[in-house]
Amino acid sequence: MLERADDVEVVDVTPDVLQQRLREGKVYVPEQAGRAIEQFFRKGNLIALRELALRRTAERVDAQMRGYMAERGIRDTWAAAERLLVCVGPSPTAVRLVRATRRMAARLHADWIAAHVETPRDQRLGPAARDDMLRALELAEQLGARTVSLSGQHVADELLAYARLHNVNRIVVGKPERPGWQDRLRGSLLDTLVRRSGAIEVLAITGEEEQDQPRQQAFVAQPGAGREYLLASSILLLPTGIGLALRRLGATVAVIDAAMLYLLAVVVAAARYRRGPAVLAAVLGIA
Repeated sequence: MLERADDVEVVDVTPDVLQQRLREGKVYVPEQAGRAIEQFFRKGNLIALRELALRRTAERVDAQMRGYMAERGIRDTWAAAERLLVCVGPSPTAVRLVRATRRMAARLHADWIAAHVETPRDQRLGPAARDDMLRALELAEQLGARTVSLSGQHVADELLAYARLHNVNRIVVGKPERPGWQDRLRGSLLDTLVRRSGAIEVLAITGEEEQDQPRQQAFVAQPGAGREYLLASSILLLPTGIGLALRRLGATVAVIDAAMLYLLAVVVAAARYRRGPAVLAAVLGIA
């Protein structure tokens, strides 16, 4: 009924005022009013009912406001209520980030959303990184967040589009942990969000250390990182072996032919592993 109603009006009084009206016979006849105050219309029940009514009305007003913004094509965020959006990525610190956002939402009495944006790069994630991400999303759902999975080419674009659609006024991301030169080469999610966020606040936090896990586990979370660099480097042994074999046979290998063999090895490394191992393979190939 509430969803189908054209308009909802709240007539609100405090529990003390309502109990006084009951005693004066303005709600029930005096005989029924006495029993009602002692049974259902106790002050604790009235406080709970009042909170439910105000919360339900606030949700409806928020939906009406987002509908109005969509109809008028308004892309700016109207910060009528606190709403947080935390970006969950394939990182060992994702769980800490979720817990920190939960504490922030509790202090602000705000709704919060945990979102993961799946990009083509996620197809090359290792099992450990994917488990970190799924564990963080499951924890967010257990702590009361709404979890969403988005997909697109760029994480920042998808996060901002979702935030504006749902009138989110704060986006929470983890502080960058990689060196600055990598951000300049690959781009920084934090910098992109700050430049394009407009009226939306962007918070970069680290969260607190997990008390139930030793610090050494942070180094075990990505067991395949060093192995990828080693495998990408070993791929170059194949064109090197071919070149040495041809030289022993007395054949002459042109520079352009050797370069194409090494280029093929670099393409294979880039297709199988991440950008870092592929760059290492290219440098070793030149050497």
